[in-house]
Amino acid sequence: MPRVYLDHNIVTRLTVERVATPSGLEYEGVRRLLEDGHVTFVLSAASLYEIARSTNEEHVANSIALLNELPLEWLSNPVYLQKQELKRHIARHLRRPMPSPFNPMNQTMAQLWSTYGAENIVLGETLADCIWTWHRDRVALREVERAAAETPDAIRVGRRALAEGLVDENQPLIDAEFYRTRIPPRTDPHVGLTQQRYDELPRMLAAHPREVRRDCPAIKIEDLCQRYRIEAGFRPEMQDALDLQHIIGAAAYCDFFVTGDNDIHATFQYIKARWDRCPCVAVRSCLGV
Repeated sequence: MPRVYLDHNIVTRLTVERVATPSGLEYEGVRRLLEDGHVTFVLSAASLYEIARSTNEEHVANSIALLNELPLEWLSNPVYLQKQELKRHIARHLRRPMPSPFNPMNQTMAQLWSTYGAENIVLGETLADCIWTWHRDRVALREVERAAAETPDAIRVGRRALAEGLVDENQPLIDAEFYRTRIPPRTDPHVGLTQQRYDELPRMLAAHPREVRRDCPAIKIEDLCQRYRIEAGFRPEMQDALDLQHIIGAAAYCDFFVTGDNDIHATFQYIKARWDRCPCVAVRSCLGV
């Protein structure tokens, strides 16, 4: 059953078309997909963030009503996905017991937020509870913004390094520092190394980038997304961080990414040109699924 990720601009369009008279073509296309029963729609925490920060309570309520009509799965935190991928890669490389398979998708709010280690975010038991809580508690929204704020800085640093001709020369060092933030603890049963060997592990991973990216699609996607933004000369903004939250997991684990955003389509073209086995295709409408 194909997994179809809905970008926020599509969710907004569907929300408006659902209450229009007559309902719009995009919404009718979704209804036909639901009648066929062969599709699952996917959203992420970034989707909840976009809905909850709206100042229009009628729009928030209509968005919730729309989502309650859809068979939904929730995409895990991309950092969680990368850590799980890398743990399995390390266990295979070190010939350790393999970790249990992980599911990149979640069925409930509790499962979704467990992938964020969400100690500081107020949760609701249902989709509606979560969105309304965030809508009325702006502290929760600021927590999401704080976590995402690091990404534009990373893009800025990478872009400057590329302009100075340093990226290719220093790529192993850049990769090693990235892996240091993603590897399991030294005492993890799937690692089990001495302190010296553990300290060397990020450099070992960085020395074999093809093998890592073969086993870790979310890591590969983030690398390609960052390279695209660097080469395209993007001015790093908060929206870049939110777009990455959407794209990384969806491009690695979904079949379709529905979006009206030209920049995201260009990102997918860049990804496809460099990784023709990417499982996800960007389309502009649910009618293209």
